[in-house]
Amino acid sequence: ADRPSQITSLGPPAPEGGSLAAVLGAAEERLLVVATLLSGSRLGDVHVEPRQSVADLTKAFSALTGTPSKYIRLVLDGRQLHPQRTLLEERVPESVGEDGAVHINLIRQQIFAPSLLGI
Repeated sequence: ADRPSQITSLGPPAPEGGSLAAVLGAAEERLLVVATLLSGSRLGDVHVEPRQSVADLTKAFSALTGTPSKYIRLVLDGRQLHPQRTLLEERVPESVGEDGAVHINLIRQQIFAPSLLGI
């Protein structure tokens, strides 16, 4: 079942009237990042600044989904984003679509219960 779309904001409010050119050219502009599962279910939206880290974005989606951030992987255009890098370093702003948003796939790793066999 799809969860209702939620928007989380990291940092100060976004300026009004921003254009795609401004988003691509200025780090002060905010990005709308939409997370979906590989199944196509939309999880929610987050507004971030390009200079924030991928780890910050992962934490925001962790808060939306209730999944611990260590079990979340973010994938953009077929490649996994590295938590230590910024969104600019990962070239996320270049992936803004016609709808003004960046669409990222969120992969949840399975959480396995501890087994007595592993002791």
